[in-house]
Amino acid sequence: MNIVFAGRPGLRFGYSCEAYASIAVRTKSPAERRALAAEYGSKRRISEERVDPAEVASLVAGAASARSDWKVLLARCAPTRKPRSTLQFAHEMIAARDLAVRL
Repeated sequence: MNIVFAGRPGLRFGYSCEAYASIAVRTKSPAERRALAAEYGSKRRISEERVDPAEVASLVAGAASARSDWKVLLARCAPTRKPRSTLQFAHEMIAARDLAVRL
């Protein structure tokens, strides 16, 4: 599983997984999971300023409503673009340095 935990997407994924895991353990049916996810979303439970509690609640509700619950969390928290390779980053830094020298 290729998960980027650095920064906001990783925090969002972590909080969502933790919340959904606590719901999944306490329930036996999909209807119970949806009800508990709705209850979770009705209260602000995250004090972390870098994560939007409403977004986490939405992720948890989406996972509770799907058959492939954990896959929903993973798909919605996946990076939107492929991370840069070290070589690509080095090329970009050299190009930026060369541009700065010319100006």
